[in-house]
Parts: sequence; structure tokens; C-alpha cells
Amino acid sequence: MTTPERLFWTWSTAAYARAGVEAACLEAQDVHGLEVNTLLWAVWRAETGRAVVDPVLREALAGARMLLDDVTGPLRALRRSLKDHPDADVLALREGVKALEIGSEQLIQQRLAAAPFRKDFGLRPLAELRRVADAWGAAATPERNACLERLAAAIR
Repeated sequence: MTTPERLFWTWSTAAYARAGVEAACLEAQDVHGLEVNTLLWAVWRAETGRAVVDPVLREALAGARMLLDDVTGPLRALRRSLKDHPDADVLALREGVKALEIGSEQLIQQRLAAAPFRKDFGLRPLAELRRVADAWGAAATPERNACLERLAAAIR
């Protein structure tokens, strides 16, 4: 049986591989303080007609933020700090850290995908991206909005 969690992970890994998506996601994350998995979730929900009400959105994002702060973020920081390490054994350990980071991202996605929803095939990816970005607390600057527009265009 295919679960929403598995469907979301499969969809997001394919979407992330599309031209321009990774760059837009990393800009959203590193420049605008957003979380990649929540942005992918916004587009996935729009494409699959999974509307969430504001309290559910806030609760899902709070769970994602907790995992980001407690697990994913520290693992990402460690992985990045080891990128150019001169010791080959440390670089091998970095791959293990990367695997843990990916596992923590899968956990974020599992929890997001499990959020209760109602069917609504009128959702628009860019509108859902902005909604998630606003709820995440990222300032609605022209630069942030342009980044979200690039992401929405690339992910199609």
C-alpha cells in the first residue's frame, strides 16, 4: 500500500531534481530563512488537492520547525562544516552525517504529509508557497516573493 508519506517523498525527490528547483529551494532556505521540505509540501499539496486549514498549517509547521531546530539544522551545519575537511576518514563520517540529515528530512516530510486535509483541486502552487512562507514567518520581501515565483515555475 502506498501511503501519503511515501507519495510525498517520491514526489519531492523527483521535483527537487528538476532544473532550477534545487537552486530556488536553497536560496529560499539560505537567504530567506525558509525550510525546503515545507515548501515542497506546499506545492505537493496544491498538485494533489490537499487543502489544510490555518490551524493545521500552523501545527504542521511548528512540528517541522522543532525537527529543524533540534535535529535537521544541527546535522546540516555539521555536514557543511566538514565539507572541505582534509582528513579522508572525517569525510567518510560526513557521509554518515548526510544520511542522518536525509533521514531527518524524511521524518519532517512524513509528519507534514500526515496532516489532515480536505480535497480541493483549486489550490495554486504559488499561493500555497506564499502561504507557507508567511506562516513560517519569513518576511514578504520582493526578493523572497521572486524566489518563490522561480520555485513555482521550476517545479512544474
